Amino acid sequence: MSTHERTQRHGATAEARTVANKPTVLVVDDDVFLRLEMDDALAGAGFRVLSAANADAAEKLLQEHPEIALLVTDVQMPGSMDGVALARSVLNQRPEIKVIIMSGYWRPGHDAPPVHMMLQKPFPPATVIQHARRLLREHSDPPAPGRAWS
Repeated sequence: MSTHERTQRHGATAEARTVANKPTVLVVDDDVFLRLEMDDALAGAGFRVLSAANADAAEKLLQEHPEIALLVTDVQMPGSMDGVALARSVLNQRPEIKVIIMSGYWRPGHDAPPVHMMLQKPFPPATVIQHARRLLREHSDPPAPGRAWS
């Protein structure tokens, strides 16, 4: 990867792999190996990928990049909020963004945000690619309050 493709911003590594007219995906996971694997898979599938190690860094990228179309976030992360709180914040502030939550432990309850997809870890990278393509192709509106797309 060339130096112009990787930049440091507010403690987050922005993987700015740009493919003309492709949606931008923000991947948030504190596990660097899983995050890099997902970044590489999504970039290889033609997405522009930004990544962050926690919700605080993700919020800064969301402010700097209005072109973000999809958030893919882990639940358990260090920082001021977890992935569920990040998803809730994103859906409240930028309802046009599609949200995928991924976790090996968390199960959605009655107070879960109306995310578009919940993925149980572990899963192959092709799974997130498939769901990202479907969400960005099929859904132009946010889910209704209290309802999640699956």
